[in-house]
Amino acid sequence: MMRFYILHVVLPVIIAVLLIFGLEALGLDHKITDVFYNSVSGEFPLRYNWFVEVVMHRWSKYVALSIAGTMLAAVLVSYSVPYLIKYRRVFVFAALAMLLAPATVTLLKSQSNKHCPWDLQEYGGYAPYTHLLEPLPAEIKPGRCFPGGHAGTGFCFMAFYFVGKILRRKYLAAAGLV
Repeated sequence: MMRFYILHVVLPVIIAVLLIFGLEALGLDHKITDVFYNSVSGEFPLRYNWFVEVVMHRWSKYVALSIAGTMLAAVLVSYSVPYLIKYRRVFVFAALAMLLAPATVTLLKSQSNKHCPWDLQEYGGYAPYTHLLEPLPAEIKPGRCFPGGHAGTGFCFMAFYFVGKILRRKYLAAAGLV
């Protein structure tokens, strides 16, 4: 059991902290952003891209909410279908994970000072670049752009990694992790 927590809680937290602060300390966050910025036109070409906006932003949220709703419905159905009783806890876990992951990211965003790349002065915006925990100048409103909304949707699908582990279905765990 201790091995599970080390692999699934301690190690990911350490990696996340190293990535978050390491990307910033090494300037890799700027290098990655530069890949998506067209310095000739002075814009991010994918910012208003239909596929990114509709499919990646909107539809992925709808898929996640639909699956969470299906899990909640399965919980209710499990009270009338005896076969499903043994899966009730898994359904509850999946529904909660799929709802709480994006909610947590939304809460973190509401407290974040970080601006979206297109709001930064170096990319034609109005806000100066600040480090993750650095306070903003008084005249600049918080950016509320970190962590990204994509992270919330991505994390909710990771629930299926744990569902796969619980059910001992390696293919489901692998799919959830991917």
